[in-house]
Amino acid sequence: MSGNRTSGSIKNMFSTGTLHRFSESRLDEEHIHTILTAPTARFIPLWKNQNLFAITDPLQPAFLSKEETDRLLNEGAEFVFLGMLEEIPYFAFALPDTIVTEELFGDSRAFKDLRETGALLGQEEGNLLAYARAMIHWHHTHQYCGRCGNKTISIEAGHVRQCTNPACDLKHFPRTDSAIIVRITYQDRCLLVRQPIWPEGMYATVAGFLEPGESLEDAVAREVKEETGLTLTNIKYHSSQPWPFPASIMVGFTAEATSMEYTLDQREIEKACWLTRQELIEKIKDKSIKLPRPVSISYRLIDDWFRKKNKGKLSQIK
Repeated sequence: MSGNRTSGSIKNMFSTGTLHRFSESRLDEEHIHTILTAPTARFIPLWKNQNLFAITDPLQPAFLSKEETDRLLNEGAEFVFLGMLEEIPYFAFALPDTIVTEELFGDSRAFKDLRETGALLGQEEGNLLAYARAMIHWHHTHQYCGRCGNKTISIEAGHVRQCTNPACDLKHFPRTDSAIIVRITYQDRCLLVRQPIWPEGMYATVAGFLEPGESLEDAVAREVKEETGLTLTNIKYHSSQPWPFPASIMVGFTAEATSMEYTLDQREIEKACWLTRQELIEKIKDKSIKLPRPVSISYRLIDDWFRKKNKGKLSQIK
């Protein structure tokens, strides 16, 4: 397993860190309380699904001490135990949407979207902040039981929410929505597509959610057929990436099309183009095409294809 991680998913932002989650400790309330109140404990605040950063050059993630965290929260606030990194326990918590963050942190720290700042982070930091964001979003959206409608409470160090209705008592677990994303090639060309809702000029690879009752490979073939009319061969797993925006796992594939003749579902795909590596260089230079953020697996899939003919890295194109 470690070999596969090193060659594939570890290169994707947010994917891999050395955080030890200690899932076996989540039921031990006494132990969790001990590390929660330890002077070494560090806390990751979330506000409106944004992470806190120190305004430095470059930006750095801001981790709070227990003392500073206690000043921000009322008694009874919920914490999520994320795990231990270099013997430091990390917890995540949410600040109310109604607070004025500038009054709390001044000009030295600010909340920012992890999609915008992820490229500035190391692998450990990116993994930790993405994990915190995903867990806090799940808590925010599961305050009530989906079966009976009663309030839920956080248990097991923040990794389970339980219905407070004794007649129901249902336990809710963090969800992750599986999505496929695929780089499609035909001979020396790569297919890039554009959705109507994307920023002007943005192109990426085909992606879509896994449906019940289908394999990942089936989802790749179905999504591509539905959105472009293309038939695929040689579908191969590439790597995966957690994408907590809000709660997905992107499972990356590569595939080959049997022809270049596409028919677009205009509700999903507004435009598409087959590009050689040289054509992609030219379109990036003249700004007629913008690629996804470098933190995304879509960018990684395109970049891996681009490098195969010794064209260098996409990031080197000016």
